[in-house]
Amino acid sequence: MKIRGALFNQTLYAAKDDKASGQGGKQLIPAKQDRPTALYGGYSGKTVAYMCIVRIKNKKGDLYKVCGVETSWLAQLKQLTDEDSQKAFLKQKISPQFTKVKKQKGTIVKVVEDFEVIAPHILINQRFFDNGQELTLGSATYKHNEQELILDKTAVKLLNGALPLTQSEELAEQVYDEILDQVMHYFPLYDTNQFRAKLSAGKAAFMKLPWKSQWDGNKMVQVGQQVILDRVLIGLHANAAVSDLGILKLTTPFGRLQKSSGIYLSPDTQIIYQSPTGLFERRVALRDL
Repeated sequence: MKIRGALFNQTLYAAKDDKASGQGGKQLIPAKQDRPTALYGGYSGKTVAYMCIVRIKNKKGDLYKVCGVETSWLAQLKQLTDEDSQKAFLKQKISPQFTKVKKQKGTIVKVVEDFEVIAPHILINQRFFDNGQELTLGSATYKHNEQELILDKTAVKLLNGALPLTQSEELAEQVYDEILDQVMHYFPLYDTNQFRAKLSAGKAAFMKLPWKSQWDGNKMVQVGQQVILDRVLIGLHANAAVSDLGILKLTTPFGRLQKSSGIYLSPDTQIIYQSPTGLFERRVALRDL
């Protein structure tokens, strides 16, 4: 039996599903420390409910890192009524991420970086302002764009297919340049995976394409400039969408703003808090937490 939870694909399995019971093939994680999975069941894996931000103290200047808060920790966190206790609990839980094994005088020792939890509860899709651009956090390793792209009326007509073929072919380069110019000026987030540099270098390949895609029956045999521009816009949308720009030699899906080593933020990064109506907004720099 499974009980589907509401916290981002949290799955709580019944005791009979635990490997230890001999009835299933899953090694479950206890929902609480005092509840053995053989009796009470547990979680099927490590899922993240929300995030926290830590300050890493460094001689060259403080660093700020985003860390995941696992669903299996929530029961204990809810029992802690004050924020200081929650921060201390989270620090203990995530300490292994900041622990390095070193050899000192022939002895292997574990050294924990000097860090502290400064923001214990950061929701998925929380808005931030970092390095001149708004973004949201999809996880402890994924950023999502929040910067809007503004194009002139002619470019919009071209992208909507409202112009004649000849005019579209003539304006394709101009619109590519218009999009690229905005990306280079207002989308620093797209330095992730070298997207900005590769989009610029990809213009030569773009110019060799026909405006319309070419088909052999139901199979596309040659992608066209019109499709490529649409895919560029998909990757630049203020959401998690990605697109295939392999024809421009972008090997990573365009718009996948992932840092597998984790997300680091600067002291000047601001958390953006908004009222439900969006009428009131407050920004707090990480350095002030």
